[in-house]
Amino acid sequence: MPVFQSATFEYTGAKTYDDLRYIRLNNTPNHELLHARLAALEMGEAALVTASDMAARLSLEIAPKSTSI
Repeated sequence: MPVFQSATFEYTGAKTYDDLRYIRLNNTPNHELLHARLAALEMGEAALVTASDMAARLSLEIAPKSTSI
């Protein structure tokens, strides 16, 4: 999958919030590829990339206690 050189994506008529592709939702094609590659590199199930240290810390705080991080 190529890295997209644009932050503009075609609106495909998303019916739900989860189907919407938006840079701030961390679900653009670039984000999904980065998550998958980092997870594979670290031999993990998934990866999460955040824009700031504070966002990463908050993600750790609100993660279920049973989550292995």
